[in-house]
Amino acid sequence: MAQPRPGDAKIYVHRISRSWDEETANWFEASDGVDWSDEGGDFENAFADFQTTDEIEVWNKVDVTEYVKDAIENPDDNFGLLLFMEVIMITVEYASSEHGTKENRPKLTLKLKAR
Repeated sequence: MAQPRPGDAKIYVHRISRSWDEETANWFEASDGVDWSDEGGDFENAFADFQTTDEIEVWNKVDVTEYVKDAIENPDDNFGLLLFMEVIMITVEYASSEHGTKENRPKLTLKLKAR
C-alpha cells in the first residue's frame, strides 16, 4: 500500500534481469558479497506498466499480464519485478508479503477470460 505525500508520482514496473537473494539483497548487492551491476538493482529498461498517482494511502494498480505469461513460459528467466518511482520529494511505503497487517500486503488479482 502506497502512502505518499501529495505530489505527482509515476510508478514504473520493470522486470528484474538477474537472480538475487531475498534475504540479503540490498541497494548495493544482489546477494551477500555479489554487487548489482547498477546500484538499486539490475532490471530491463522497458517497463511492464506504470501508474501516475497523487493520492494518499491508495493501492497502486498495474497490469503485469504479459510479464506473468512470460514468467510461466520461461520460469528460469523469472527474477521478479521492481517498482521504480520517478518523483521528487515524496515518501512512499510498500508492504511486503510478510507485513504484520494483512490488509497492507500486496495483492495479485487474476482476471480470467473464457475461450
